Amino acid sequence: MLALTACAAGHPQSTLSTDGSAAREILALFRPVFWLALGVFVIVEGALLYAVIRFRRRPQDGIPLQIHGNTPIEIIWTIVPAVVVVVIATLTFRTQALLVKQPAESLLVRVTAYQWWWEFEYPQYNIITANELHLPAGRDVRFELRSADVIHSFWIPRLSGKTDVVPGHVNSMTFRPDDRPERIMLRGQCAEFCGGTHAMMALWAVVEPPADFEAWVRQQQQPARVPAEVSQGRPAGVAVQTQPSPAATAAAQLPMSLEARGYRLFAEKGCIGCHAINGYPNAVARVGPNLTHVGSRQHIVAGWLENTPENMRRWLRDPGAIKPGNRMAATIKPGTLTEDEIAALSAYLEALK
Repeated sequence: MLALTACAAGHPQSTLSTDGSAAREILALFRPVFWLALGVFVIVEGALLYAVIRFRRRPQDGIPLQIHGNTPIEIIWTIVPAVVVVVIATLTFRTQALLVKQPAESLLVRVTAYQWWWEFEYPQYNIITANELHLPAGRDVRFELRSADVIHSFWIPRLSGKTDVVPGHVNSMTFRPDDRPERIMLRGQCAEFCGGTHAMMALWAVVEPPADFEAWVRQQQQPARVPAEVSQGRPAGVAVQTQPSPAATAAAQLPMSLEARGYRLFAEKGCIGCHAINGYPNAVARVGPNLTHVGSRQHIVAGWLENTPENMRRWLRDPGAIKPGNRMAATIKPGTLTEDEIAALSAYLEALK
């Protein structure tokens, strides 16, 4: 067990490395409690081993002397544990009081948990994204946590402790990422068993300098990229043009790019029934992750795969093989999309920067 524990050194989800105010306070509570518990363990186990060895029965021993109680010892072993409990309780209440504070100027993020992915909404900026949480360094952030189905648990170990996400109830948590000049990515996880693919319900928190965060906000507030052929008036299977312009007629005679074909297929294949893309006609559903700027994310599939064209194609080819039981797997099975359609959809999604 000690060897396996040592393997966790430097793990991205280690609670012993902190990058936020809440995680730091929790670690500050853990250390004295750990040493108190270790002291109790050493004293109790040491006394037990000493008694077992020193007073073990030997062949020549008869019936031992019968005694009843020892008042001084009983007073000691009642008072000492009580003092230890009071110390631990005092430290715990202090930490809890610090963790529940909600500064007035904090950034609000609404988190909704689904089987098995995360939605993040920034109401102050009118932004909705998925699975990749951007946070400004050195600024308090308040989270409102909701569940769309079963009980989940929101946990980014290096930033804060776990908080359950319960259907029909709003829980909250607040922490402040450490102020730092560079951008870092921290892995998070659902920490409450929520179904067969619970282990793959991850997320990534991107902590970045305020200027970089503001730049990200401006980018997210823009509508999604529209392929040049579509924006120039070429029919793409979404909008009907009764009287195409000469420019549109000329554009329609040129070979369609993969990106433009993917734009068309996004509607034709029914993707708009589950996914929202700002600026895409009728793509407003919130059954699946918002894809407005999915191409700019570092990961896909709830933080499970790096966002590369190959991984995007793998996901579109057979989502059930990568993440069993997810809703998309009920619609897209092997062979549902041809390789040409997969390439086109992947090209379009990867272009949504």
